[in-house]
Amino acid sequence: DILASQRPVDYNLYQKLWSLQDFFRQPSQCFNSERWKSFTSNIHEVLRAFSSYKLEYVHKTKRTINDKKLRLESMETSLSSFASSHYFAKYLTSEKLVNLQLSDSHFRRHVLIQILILFQYLTGGVKFKNQSQVLTDSQALWLGDTKNVVYKLLEETPPDGGQFADYITHALKREEYWIRWKNEGCPSYEKIPAPVPKKTERIRIGDKIHSAEDKDLGSIELSRLWNLCPNNLEACTSTERIFVPALDVFLGDAIEEAKPDSKIPKESKSINNPNYSWQALRLLSRESPHFFPYSNQAQIRPLDEYLESVVLATAKDFENEGEMK
Repeated sequence: DILASQRPVDYNLYQKLWSLQDFFRQPSQCFNSERWKSFTSNIHEVLRAFSSYKLEYVHKTKRTINDKKLRLESMETSLSSFASSHYFAKYLTSEKLVNLQLSDSHFRRHVLIQILILFQYLTGGVKFKNQSQVLTDSQALWLGDTKNVVYKLLEETPPDGGQFADYITHALKREEYWIRWKNEGCPSYEKIPAPVPKKTERIRIGDKIHSAEDKDLGSIELSRLWNLCPNNLEACTSTERIFVPALDVFLGDAIEEAKPDSKIPKESKSINNPNYSWQALRLLSRESPHFFPYSNQAQIRPLDEYLESVVLATAKDFENEGEMK
């Protein structure tokens, strides 16, 4: 510090360093072309001085003869280093103090942070800025390059320059959110509770299909058959669904073929047709008493002979009924 105070004072640097405070106080001056030249010249000179004069952080500890006491003092110093490194002061503008202030890492950080805040104002969207207060492309490009230099100087400024630069980046990012919130009229952060959905009655698929006028069952033919009659019970009891023929009509051909004077070969008779014989047996089981043989008849005849005998017996019943009428 004594050596720093003995160095000759650069009056040009002193003037430009403290002239920046006027731009920090009223940043709208930067949108004036003449004041912009002065602003960039001052920034360039200050950053050049910071870059040419590097700071070295020397961690000083009081040495004692007792090693144990030395370790305790070193531990206490490391624990309190974070709190002691954050000291907010008001700096004097005396010309004789410039060299000492350039050697002070806290003073250097104050100046660099003020530059970053000013850059954020110039490039950000502030509600109270005039529409004419807009930077040109060349000015915005210069701000971007200079901001990188400022962050590099912050990282090089001890102690913990890299960590301090990251913190400043995070703080300015949060400041952008704060500015945007104020530009939008400070809307409330309270979240509106979502409306509670109303409980809807569960509808079964069968009820939905039943209530529909034209029911779609997934198949064109099945849907057509289903929609022929709205009421399934009425459709089942309809006379159009009675497909069982009359016994005398169904056995008409078999009766004529079973007569003795019939000249039809046995192989060509209807009773030898498996489909016809199966249908005839089912119909006879419902309407003819001759279908069931007597219990004392032990001999089992072939199906065609049995069916022919039942058909002839049923034909005699038809003749007797016709004579009685």
